Amino acid sequence: LCEDRHEIESKLKQADIGYAIHYPTPVYDQPFYKGARPYCPNTDWLCDSIISLPLFSQITSIEQYAVVNALS
Repeated sequence: LCEDRHEIESKLKQADIGYAIHYPTPVYDQPFYKGARPYCPNTDWLCDSIISLPLFSQITSIEQYAVVNALS
């Protein structure tokens, strides 16, 4: 979770580091559920705040450092 996801995205892009935005749209805003929008402020906040950083079993120390350095 981050307060300014756009800033983090920008830093990762500049460093050519991949990332992902999981669930950018809440389930209740998907086309199938249109019209049944509940009040879910936490879900809305999370969908605007979540970013997935590189995390995988083969990530090297150098790659970890690159991510940390890009976000410093």
